[in-house]
Amino acid sequence: MSSVKRLILIAVVAITLSDLEPCQGDNGDHPRGHLERLGNHIDSDGHVQIYDEIPSARDFWEKHVRYRKPAVFRGVAKNFEAYNLWTDDYLIKKYGDLEVKLESKAEKKNIPVGSKGKGRDTISDFLHTYVQKDSYIVSQIPDPMSAEVGVLPCITCGSFKNRILEANLWLSSGGTKSLLHKDADNAINCLLNGTKDWLLIHPKYEKFIPMAKEAKSEVGGFSVINVDKVNIEKYPNFKKVHYNHANLSPGDCLYLPYAYLHHVRSYGSKNVAVSVLFAAGLSHEKAFKDDGCDSQDRSTFAKLTDVNMVWTYPGHGPQTLGSMDPMELRDSILNHFKKRSKIPVKVFLKELTTIDNDEDEGLGMIKLHQKVYTKHFGLDKKDYITAEEVNAMTFDQWKALAVDVDPDPANTEEYEYALFSPKQIRNIIRKCFNGKDKVLNPNKFIKKYMKIGGSEKIANDILQKLDSNSDQRIEEKELNENGQSVLQLFKEHSMPPKKVIVKDEEYLKAEAEEDKQEAQPDEDDEDDDGMEGEDREGEREGEREGEREGEGEGEYDDEEGENPEEDPRNRQEKDSHDEL
Repeated sequence: MSSVKRLILIAVVAITLSDLEPCQGDNGDHPRGHLERLGNHIDSDGHVQIYDEIPSARDFWEKHVRYRKPAVFRGVAKNFEAYNLWTDDYLIKKYGDLEVKLESKAEKKNIPVGSKGKGRDTISDFLHTYVQKDSYIVSQIPDPMSAEVGVLPCITCGSFKNRILEANLWLSSGGTKSLLHKDADNAINCLLNGTKDWLLIHPKYEKFIPMAKEAKSEVGGFSVINVDKVNIEKYPNFKKVHYNHANLSPGDCLYLPYAYLHHVRSYGSKNVAVSVLFAAGLSHEKAFKDDGCDSQDRSTFAKLTDVNMVWTYPGHGPQTLGSMDPMELRDSILNHFKKRSKIPVKVFLKELTTIDNDEDEGLGMIKLHQKVYTKHFGLDKKDYITAEEVNAMTFDQWKALAVDVDPDPANTEEYEYALFSPKQIRNIIRKCFNGKDKVLNPNKFIKKYMKIGGSEKIANDILQKLDSNSDQRIEEKELNENGQSVLQLFKEHSMPPKKVIVKDEEYLKAEAEEDKQEAQPDEDDEDDDGMEGEDREGEREGEREGEREGEGEGEYDDEEGENPEEDPRNRQEKDSHDEL
């Protein structure tokens, strides 16, 4: 999984891992910084290097990218048109209809609901409500906005040219904080509004930091450390971790090297930033290629629209946020042919899926990758694949493969369909079907669907798909005719989970407590069908344990939970996971 996917999962999280009261400093009984905010265990090694002028591309690579050394460029983003233009009124008026992705400011599990469904909103709707809501924009920058965002001259020539991957927008009302985490790509983060405080830890200290266990192929990742109450006694090696800090004001940009552990806190009534990602592989180049750099004017900033960025987003439809670098994917596959001109297909597939998935990744992802490689390399039609064939693939073909190898449902407009199982939707439909009148109660369906975390928009979309004749009345016949196509939407967009293993007891205890709190029924949450607490909790938890085998023989339950009368001759054999 690439940097932004991992960043989106963790960048806005604030989790309370214990109920212990914070300790004030080293009182002789506890080590310094115990149960205090991250960074209090030791003095900072100092602010990262500050530049008042942008260095040449060669100097930037040789002094920073090559050695993965962070740097701050003071005030350079003031050269972006966006710095002065992007007021709320301007963005609403000029770009209000463009769609963006949302993340929660504080809850790791909660995906905010926007006007376009779970995790998706228009810029206009977001800006009209973001001050009151616990959400913020983490999205690819829509292409129409890119003309007002600049690119630092030190990454627009030489080895950097054609290695810029994507650009992202971060917009909130402030008050966000991240877990301690790392990303898979190099990045230039530029702040337009508000302030940000960064705590940065060199990768050499990761061995002293408790990290969640992920697949070996992952470069990004996060620590189970509670950033508000670091338990030094539980993790005594953390005392050995040194760090630098960086304080960003409006107009400042930070170079964040790939795999560099960092923790960020954002402040201000409005916090806006843009980030430009470029390939991690540049940190491993043996020498810098300075083609086109000699004639470069470092006082002139190219626009995002003028650089050859790998992944862009038109402002509507699916995004490619966080997709992997096609050239690094190409190089990794070509490495298999160093000593061979051709490889048997079975061996080739085994080698690729072994690299992409260790034993913790899961059989589901391995099978998915086998299908993807078979499709893109045409492996079902041959016994061997040659290096010549791989070398002949075009850049667009590598891009298509990169998207399929590491798919992210959150990038699609159908994201919400990937969040729930067909069984959950079937269960809700059954509970909302009135067996006496033989019709579906639409208001009840919307309420129950939103109760498990769905959006009102998708609930209404489902009802429209069920209502064949658009008469606002969904009868049993329509459910039988259209129900399977609705359930199929949730089935076809499902993805095999990527495993993240966390053994930290405090972390797991905190997550279990969150689950328990989410499962508690509201005091006024009595449905008109008189559902008991067990049914309510099962709905909230998405029927995670599944329905009891053979529970109910009818297609639907009526309001009292009993099966309606039906002719046994009309019953059909059905898959209990997919059928209504």
